[in-house]
Amino acid sequence: MFINLFSVLFLLNIIYKGTTWGLGGTCVNVGCVPKKLMHYAGLLGHGFYDAKALGWHFGVKTHEWSELVHTVTNHVRMLNFRYRVGLKNKDVTYVTYDSMGNYRMVYFYCNCC
Repeated sequence: MFINLFSVLFLLNIIYKGTTWGLGGTCVNVGCVPKKLMHYAGLLGHGFYDAKALGWHFGVKTHEWSELVHTVTNHVRMLNFRYRVGLKNKDVTYVTYDSMGNYRMVYFYCNCC
């Protein structure tokens, strides 16, 4: 009988002191995903400007930077959570290390207990 064993080594390369990342790597945490959400927010703002010429009329248009940051942060956290749930559902163990190779934490997921 063979047992499938699989572990994920998660290297944390923290640039700023006190910064923590969730599962998903650079793209999810600080790269593609946050950038695309912020780009989309900019496109929506520009769309309001263009809509006026096409007959649309809106009230006062304002933008709350803190609300955008909050929404992007929550989206990234949701993706991190879904990755953790996916690993747990597949009985995967992942280990985190910092950029200096120091052990951070081991996460064991087991559906058999």
